[in-house]
Parts: sequence; structure tokens; C-alpha cells
Amino acid sequence: MATLITPKILEPIGFKKHEAVVLSYLINMKKTISRDIEHACNLRQPEACLALRSLTEDGFVKYIEKKSPGKGRPVHIYSVNGKILDLLDLKLGQKQKELSSDIKKLDEISRIIKRRQKEQSQKKMNA
Repeated sequence: MATLITPKILEPIGFKKHEAVVLSYLINMKKTISRDIEHACNLRQPEACLALRSLTEDGFVKYIEKKSPGKGRPVHIYSVNGKILDLLDLKLGQKQKELSSDIKKLDEISRIIKRRQKEQSQKKMNA
């Protein structure tokens, strides 16, 4: 049985809340239109639109335009990029590097604090 990719899995690796909701829905649905995404994800139209735009620009989602019968705007049919797992792996790697860098910075701050505490303690003892 395949493990579902949920928003709770996607958010920690750097997706915004609405992006995570939309992407997890698309991964599990395959293809759909924005109106269905709005309803299924409980998002307002602008929220879904912004999330879809961001995911499309970052290469996670693609769409095709389907002409509406008669007059009117074409319908966009959204789906995940065929290389979604590779893209998610890349995003995870980027997040790991970012966290590693943050840990190094925190370790340096900790060393500075401990050194200053030690200096202050020695000053008090010498006074």
C-alpha cells in the first residue's frame, strides 16, 4: 500500500500551508481543475490560485489549457510534474543543507555565550 503524501509531510520541508495542501491533493488525485482543488482543499479561489501559481513556477505542478465550449476562459487542468519524487527529494536536500547551516550557526552562538559566561564568572571571582 502506498504511503499518502500529506500536508504535514510537505510543510516541514519548506512548502507554505496552502501549497502543501494543494500539492498533496494533486499527488493523490492525479488531474483536476482549480475549482475542484478549492472545494476539496477548503480554500478560497485566491488562496488556491496563489498556491497553484507558486507550485507551477517551482516546477512541482503543470497544467494544460482546455478550451471551453463556446465563449469564455479556457479551463486549466492541473497535475503534478512527472518527476515529482525527484523534485521532492531535491527540496528535502535543500532543506537539510539549510538546517545543517542553521545548526552550525547555533553551535557558534552557543560557544560564544559559554565563553562570555566563563569570562564574566572569572571577572567576578577576580573582583
